[in-house]
Amino acid sequence: MGKRQGSTRKRAKGGRRRWTGRIAERLFQTVTGQVVLAVTALTVIIGGWVSFDGYVAKAGDLKLVELRLDRKILKDDRTRTQQQLWNLEDRYGPKCGDGEKEIRDQCRALLEQLLQYDQQLQQGEPKK
Repeated sequence: MGKRQGSTRKRAKGGRRRWTGRIAERLFQTVTGQVVLAVTALTVIIGGWVSFDGYVAKAGDLKLVELRLDRKILKDDRTRTQQQLWNLEDRYGPKCGDGEKEIRDQCRALLEQLLQYDQQLQQGEPKK
């Protein structure tokens, strides 16, 4: 028996055919291959940029979140101060009139603090 006709590929061990050249090298030597390479590269670059841009928070968004958080903290502080004032008024009467001077001073300070919180909330931006 002679040599097989029609096959330029050599057989590797185990009877499988192996390529004498690389597919990628052959593909990118053509214009179509170069276009495919360019489109693939652009797709990867643009996809990476869109993913990165969606992942990283914007400065404006961070500022908005910061303002909302500051406002919430201010409201929580106001609520806590109001609760302290109500506790003192429950014990010592309205405006702490039945309490000692120290208690009345503490009630006055809490009332002033409540007014400051209300002013800051009306202005829209908490002061630090």
